Amino acid sequence: CDYITLEIEGGDQMLHDGKGQYSIIGLDTDTPYLQLAGKTYQGSFEYVMGTHMYFEDDDTDVPDDSSPLVQSRYYAMSTKKIVFRPVVLVPKDAPANPLASE
Repeated sequence: CDYITLEIEGGDQMLHDGKGQYSIIGLDTDTPYLQLAGKTYQGSFEYVMGTHMYFEDDDTDVPDDSSPLVQSRYYAMSTKKIVFRPVVLVPKDAPANPLASE
């Protein structure tokens, strides 16, 4: 199973915090789109520098509750990411440059 990191330019934290609903369209294309909190983002695939590694909390074999250390175990890795940049969607029948119609 391949994992891909999602990076959203503009710093919208709703996806990261898990509080917002989102939709990814065209994930199997060269330019996927992300809809999040009423905004639309266009994505492009890039390779990450190095490897992103993902860990999850491991609740097994914790010595005692007084230990400040969190036990984690390896979960997955990723060498690619999708960088999403904000875009404005314009209907097909609208002028190519809305400001030029003035």
